[in-house]
Amino acid sequence: MSKIVGSIQQSLSRSRFIAKMMIKLRDQCNSVIGLRCKSSIDQLENGEGWLAAQIGPRSSLIVDVGANLGNWVLLFADHMAKGGRAILFEPNPDASRKLAEDGWRPQEMTIELHEKAVSDAEGVLDFYAEADAGETSSLVSRHSLKDAQKTQVAVTTLDREFAELGADQIDMLKIDAEGFDLHVLLGARQIIEDQKVAVIQFEYNAPWAHAGSTLSAAYQLLEGAGYKVFLLKSEGLFTLDPAATGEFFRYSNFVAFREDVAREILSKVTPQPIF
Repeated sequence: MSKIVGSIQQSLSRSRFIAKMMIKLRDQCNSVIGLRCKSSIDQLENGEGWLAAQIGPRSSLIVDVGANLGNWVLLFADHMAKGGRAILFEPNPDASRKLAEDGWRPQEMTIELHEKAVSDAEGVLDFYAEADAGETSSLVSRHSLKDAQKTQVAVTTLDREFAELGADQIDMLKIDAEGFDLHVLLGARQIIEDQKVAVIQFEYNAPWAHAGSTLSAAYQLLEGAGYKVFLLKSEGLFTLDPAATGEFFRYSNFVAFREDVAREILSKVTPQPIF
């Protein structure tokens, strides 16, 4: 049977038209896979609210990479004990200016704001800043709106920043770097391998392809360091094998638990396979 299939595939490959149709078909397949994995962008409907309720009460230090206007911090702060600490990284000048204002800040929480991007190496990079703190401002030019303003921003790594925090661990790390999420993870390789981060949430989407990133590489890094990785949706946690699924480059959220946290979470919920 495999020989017959191989022969058919070989025959089809000789047609440029059919090969182009296969590309379009693959794109449609990726869209279907992405829709299966997708959840709402609404924090109260995409599983982030549930995650905050699970992890917040045990957290004293949270880090938000790509903080935008601080909505995730506000959500998480509702579940944290008083006196918590939040470190925010936001390179968009409009968003950083608004974050610097006091009106939005959670009461009795220490907020530390850094107007920097985060990646896998320190330095300076071009950043495409959208007006009004646009949510798709990014280091990936093809992801941001056409009228985004190109500017240069300072770039740091989480390994570097953690060394200056004076903390034993990060209880919760959220990454929404609009395509640079894997680069952020690679820049945190040491603290991930040392298991200095209890829980990591990251976003996977189309600009990962433009940034040269893959979900498979993220899984390899995290699972290689002893973390359990799951797809996060409003319905709960789901298992996904990127080696079997392949890269689909569509919006979805993932969460990685350090082994001790995974045991606690998995005693309450049973993840189901997404496919």
